[in-house]
Parts: sequence; C-alpha cells; structure tokens
Amino acid sequence: MRHRRFLLAVLVALCSEKVLACGIGPLSYLTYGGRDALAMPNTIFDIECQSILGASDPAELVRDVRNSRVELFALTCDTDLREFAEAVRDDPKAREMIDDYETVRSALCKLVFRWLHSLQPYYYSFERETAPEPFDLAPYEERLASVPEEFKRYLRGAAAYFNQDWDAAAAHFASVLELPVEQRAHRSTWAAFMLGKTWLRKDPARAIPFFEKTRALAAEGFADTLGLAEASVGWQAQAEMKSGVYVDAIHRYAGIGTGAALSLRVVCSRALDEKPVDPALVQDELSRRIVTAWLVAHTREKDKARKWLDALQSTTWDGVVPGADRMAWFAYQNGDMACAEEWLVHCEPKTPFARWVDAKLLLRKGRVDEGTALLQELADTFTLGDAWKVRAPLLDDGSLSWVEARGVVREELGYALFKQADYHEALLEFLRVDGDRGNWHDALFLAERVMTPEELQEFVETEAGNPKLTEDDPDPYDHCPPDCSIAALRHTLARRWARMGMWDKALPYYPDQNARRFWQQSSESIPEVAARARARADGANDSTLPPRERAGHLFELGRLIREYGPDLFCPELIPDATARDRFSPPDFPADLPRRLEESLEPYPRMNHFVWVAADMMRQAAELLPDNDVLTAHALYLGGVYLKNVDPKAADQFYKALVRRNPNLLIARQADELRWFPRKFTDVVLYQPRPEQHWYDRKRNVTLAVLVPLGAVGLTLAAACRLRRRFPPRHGR
Repeated sequence: MRHRRFLLAVLVALCSEKVLACGIGPLSYLTYGGRDALAMPNTIFDIECQSILGASDPAELVRDVRNSRVELFALTCDTDLREFAEAVRDDPKAREMIDDYETVRSALCKLVFRWLHSLQPYYYSFERETAPEPFDLAPYEERLASVPEEFKRYLRGAAAYFNQDWDAAAAHFASVLELPVEQRAHRSTWAAFMLGKTWLRKDPARAIPFFEKTRALAAEGFADTLGLAEASVGWQAQAEMKSGVYVDAIHRYAGIGTGAALSLRVVCSRALDEKPVDPALVQDELSRRIVTAWLVAHTREKDKARKWLDALQSTTWDGVVPGADRMAWFAYQNGDMACAEEWLVHCEPKTPFARWVDAKLLLRKGRVDEGTALLQELADTFTLGDAWKVRAPLLDDGSLSWVEARGVVREELGYALFKQADYHEALLEFLRVDGDRGNWHDALFLAERVMTPEELQEFVETEAGNPKLTEDDPDPYDHCPPDCSIAALRHTLARRWARMGMWDKALPYYPDQNARRFWQQSSESIPEVAARARARADGANDSTLPPRERAGHLFELGRLIREYGPDLFCPELIPDATARDRFSPPDFPADLPRRLEESLEPYPRMNHFVWVAADMMRQAAELLPDNDVLTAHALYLGGVYLKNVDPKAADQFYKALVRRNPNLLIARQADELRWFPRKFTDVVLYQPRPEQHWYDRKRNVTLAVLVPLGAVGLTLAAACRLRRRFPPRHGR
C-alpha cells in the first residue's frame, strides 16, 4: 500500500506541471535564473574551422575518416596478396609461390587480427597498447625462400613491427628501399610509409622525411594502391605535432580538409600544454586563429586560456587583424574586459561577433539603452545556417547545444527589455527566438508570472496576425516545452483566467483539441470540458438554488478540475516563490516583486489544482446533510485527492467521513481501516426513522389545543363548586 501511494505521488509530481515533466528543460534567463545574460556563449570549433579554412561543407571537417584498425588491416592483407599474385603471375612457379606467401602472410594476419580484436575498435593511443603475442618467422623460412626479395624483406619488417621490435622493423623496411629500382616497384611506398610509422614510435622528428619520401615515391610512379601518399600527410602532421612543430602541424592538418577539425583539436590542446607557449603560434595567422577558435569553443580550459591570453598580449598589434573579433570574444569570456575592448579596435567594421561583444560591454557598463539598441540591430544581422551557430546551455545539467546565434541575441534582447519593464516587446523577442523551439520557458515566465491577465490578453490579440511568430499548435500530449506560438499563449491565458474563477473569459482562449483526462487522451475537446466547468461554476455560485443542487455543481466542478487540471487549470511553470528575491529593485523594475507575488495567489504551489478540487468537495459536503451518499462521496474524493500530497489535510476529510456518515458502509470501512478504502461504495447500512415534530400530525395538534382547554374548564368547574360549598360570608 505504501509503495503504491508513493508511486502515485511521483506520477502526480511528474505529470502535473509541464516544465519538469521531461526531467530536463531549457536553462533560461528568468526561470530559476539559470543563465547569465552578460556571458558570451561558446563558439563551435567545427564551424569556426569551416570559416577559417574556407570549407564548403562543415561536415567534411568533422567526418571521422579513421576506420577501425581491423578494417584497415583487412584491406592491407587483401591488397598485399592481390599485388603479390600480379607480380609473380608470369613466373612458371607462380602457383607455388603464391601458396607459400599466402601461408606465411595468413599466419601473421591471424595473429594480428586476434590482437586487434582485443583492443577497442577506435583505439589509437600508442602509449596504452597491450603487447601482442610475438610472431615467429622461423617455421616459415623455407616457404619464404621462393618469395621475391622486396616482398620477403617487407614481410620481415611487418613481422618485426608487429612484435614491436622497432629497430629490426626499421632495418628491414630500409633494406627494401636499398634494392635496385627495378626490384622494388611494388613495395617502395609501403616501406617508406612504414619507416615513417616506425620512427613515429621512436623519434617523431625522424619520421617526417619518410612520410615526405612516401609522397615522392608515389609521384615517381611506384605502386600506391592503398593511397599511402594521401594518408602520409596526416601521419606527417602527427609527427610534427609530437615533435613540437605545432605551426607546421596546423598547416598540414588544415590542408587535409576531411577530418581536419578532429585532429586540430588535439594539436591545440597539446600546443597549449607547452611552457611557455610557442611564439610562432601567435605570429602565424592561421595558427593564431585556430588556437583562439579552439579556446572560445572550450571555455573550461581556464589555465590554457590564461596562457594564450598572456601570449597574445605580449605582442603588439597594428591595424585590422584577421580574427580579431574572436580574440575580443575570447578575452571577454575570460573576464579581461580591457583586453576585449583593445581587440575590438582591430576588428573589421560591422563584424557581427565584434558588435555582439561591444553590446555586452555596453550593458556591463550600465549603458543599457545603447546596449539594447545594438542588440536590436544585431537581432536581424545574423543569418540562419550552420555558419552562424554557437553553443549555448540548453539543459538543466549544463550541457551545450548548437543554436542559432541570432536566437541567442534575441534572448538577450528580450532579457534587456524585461529589465526595462517593456514586457510586451520582451515576450515578443522570446517568442521570436530562431531555431527549433524558441525560448518557451522565458516566454512562459513573462506570460504566467509577470504580465497581468489583461496585459497578456492584449498581447495575444495584438500579435495574433504577426507573421514572425509560429502558429503551429503545440503537441497536446507532449509534456516538453512546445513550439512558441500565439496558440500556446492563448491556452496559457485561458488557464490564468480559469485559476481566477473567470470561466467566461477563459472559454474563448482554450485550443480546439482533445483534452487529457488523467493525462490520457479523452474523446472530449478542451472547449467542451471548459464549457461544462463554466456551467458547474455558475451553478455553484448561484445562491438562489437549493443547497443540494449547489452541492452537486461543486462536486462535479471539483471532479473536472482534478481530472482535467493540466488542460483546464494548471500553469506550465512550477510556482517559484524565490523569484521575487531574484528580481528585486534597483536592478529590476520596482513593480516586479508585486507582480510576482500577485501571480502566485491563485496557484501558490506545485499541483495546487489538487487542493482546489478537494476544497470544492469540502464546500459541497458542507451544503449536504449527514448520512447522505453524496456527502460521503464528496468527503471521500476530497480525502483521496490529498492523501498522497497532504496527508494532514486528508485526515480532516477522513474524520468528517466517519463522523458524519455512521449509517453508510463507506464510513464503517474507513473507520476499520483508519484511512480511506480503495473504492467508494454507496451501500446504506440502515435507514433511521425520520425525526418528526409535534405539529406534523393532526391528532397532536388537536390534543395540543384540547388539553389546555380541558384543563382550564376543569379548573373553572372546581372553582365554582367550591364557591357553592363555601359561600362567602357577608358582613353584619
């Protein structure tokens, strides 16, 4: 029983108010004060790379081209066997040679595959590799005797490389390149490439020439069916990075295009781990812009950001500097406002991101009108698309999501207008936030907590034809924030009027969609249910009706509010009594605390509609006599509504049910259980004789008249008899 009550309480808490029903919601500026309107969002490194490198498709910069080692090695094995067969096909002993080579190669591949499968599919950390099981070539020496020299030497190098014998592997691969040109047509590029990978394990700086030699050999016409010349560029960039030549590594990765952003992240992080930062990174334009873009996108790297900021400030800059808007953004993010202003001087004129930083600086200085005006201009400057997206907090857990920069500007503009008490325009900006949904939570805060119902009604009527607002109705069964639209605000307005008891004003604003009964789809529409509620409210308030009829109206109205509360009555934001403390003068409008306080009065707590429905049942019971089935039903439902959310209040209903209805089975059951039974029953145990007054029967009335008259007559008769028996004596 206790577990069942607990689960029901959890369901009520999760399903009643929509904001918390998802578990997560937008981290907004106004609702619970989650976001700082003066903070700059993060950029998106992949998109920044697209802008800097001039890529046409940002997806190419982040596409992971690193197939799993298993797939790459399988391709290498197949290509090796195929090329060997082509190389010896004119030899009379070709079949025997192919069988011998395939036997040795298959034995090595089997061992390599077993080792690769023991690693993670995308495992590229040399430092954490487990040592493989050694491969011994000795049993296969007889078979290798018939294999051409270049394949034999390369295979010995491959076996040594697998055994992690780097010196032997380098020697065998180098011996391939020592063969005459005509004897190494098939494995020259392979040997040079593997020499680079081998030296990458030992001395990354010595690996660089071999990756360059791989491309040179391929250009000379040596076989390169695996595309090693192209792959060597990325490996050379890795060697340059590990050698500390970060500028060359950045330029090399930038030239790759596909997958560049993935590798550039690593280069930036490693470059900023150096003490001190390489001055060449600051002087080189591409490197400076890439590193700054990485830091603006990764604001948690505070130590690295400080080092990079110091490196930038140690250099003198003149005129327009490419990427200066990001430098200003970066300085602002790290709290160096003076440095941010200095970088704004070096920005190209009318750069959107530079003007955004400038607007934030103006707001921070208290020049609210100028900052707001600049944000208003910027709201229409940013175009939609991947090139103008940033990362902003969207979830309560602090995670970041890709959003339109113009949308964030509109949010900040809405917040600035809110602080200036221009609630109509602030709500309009929150609704106009570009992207998938708009800032519905902050729009709701204004609509439910700040604006009066009259102001909200004026807004929805005035902006009803505004083409800049979405008119799609929200999904009525989606408890997550719906699309911002006038239709959604009309529903919000209807519920505000309903909470104030003004059902006539509420009815025109309910959306024409199916209602939810206990959060399940109902066959009735919301306006139909609202019309029933209005009729019941009118009947309950009609003092000319008999008490029992009024009680029936109250009873049905309570049931409607309890069953259809989310659609008829409930706000979408959970009532927050701390808001008036967060938004206090002088930083906010003087009348804002009063507005917040008044908005809480009709609905002061979460799931308050349950208490409202229970109070309707209490009022109905007060109008009814004891031992009445409707009385018992009202008290039973009122207590059941509250028993999981307010047991103390429910106890009052329980006691009244038992005390006032001793002749009903439900009261007897409740008394035995000392709580409410699972189901209501209307069984009457016995019907007592109705109490009758003395004037209810004619005989009683007759007796009531005759008995006093008879008593008077007897008294007079007795007095006369006494008078005759004892006559009065007259005086002498």
